[in-house]
Amino acid sequence: MFLALSAPEISHLRQFLDADEDCEALSGNEYVADLYALDAPVSLNLVFADGGCEIDGASYLAFDEELDGYYMSEPISSPEEIRRALMEAGALRARE
Repeated sequence: MFLALSAPEISHLRQFLDADEDCEALSGNEYVADLYALDAPVSLNLVFADGGCEIDGASYLAFDEELDGYYMSEPISSPEEIRRALMEAGALRARE
């Protein structure tokens, strides 16, 4: 799935991913982002491309008290859901 982004959105998202301790750069263009602070935490695998990001994986996270950790629960199936999660996390700003 592809998330279309403007050049300023891409720049802001990259800055967010580089600064957040729960996000990891796998290469110059690929990141894994675990956004635990959201009401419904998510995990994303983002690959930057011309005009936005290819989403190689996206899932909601659920917490297992017995294991004391998060696991991937339901997949995220639309770019709109991903955009909302990134906006809630502060990784994207509202479009003008």
